[in-house]
Amino acid sequence: MDRQQLTDHVVQRLGELAGRNDIVREVCEKGQLHWADSEALVDEVLASQSQTIARRRYPIFLAISVVTLAAGFLLVVSTAVWLFEFLRPAMEEGGPLSLTMVFFVLSANGPLLEQALIGAAMMIGASVGLYWAAAST
Repeated sequence: MDRQQLTDHVVQRLGELAGRNDIVREVCEKGQLHWADSEALVDEVLASQSQTIARRRYPIFLAISVVTLAAGFLLVVSTAVWLFEFLRPAMEEGGPLSLTMVFFVLSANGPLLEQALIGAAMMIGASVGLYWAAAST
């Protein structure tokens, strides 16, 4: 393989999120280069083709972010639905419903609070990931 074909191969493999050492090994085999020369080529391609590699990775990151965002949303919504169903009898009776009562219910049910916090963290992380992926293309 000539240098341009090796460069194209490295860009393709980096876009597929392949491991660096795997790519270096492939370049050694296909280009019949020494390990150090292959590492230098991979590093050079990584530096010079970063935008192209980011564009190739965008669909992967987009899918991961969307799935994480949806899962986090489901965790938060399921917690809110459970909380509403638990507190509905108190609301229907016209009894006092305060934030103290809501916090008491959430703190008494530790896994429920953890579920809501994990869901919120997932939504925040996925949003940051979407922003980062969009900004890097």
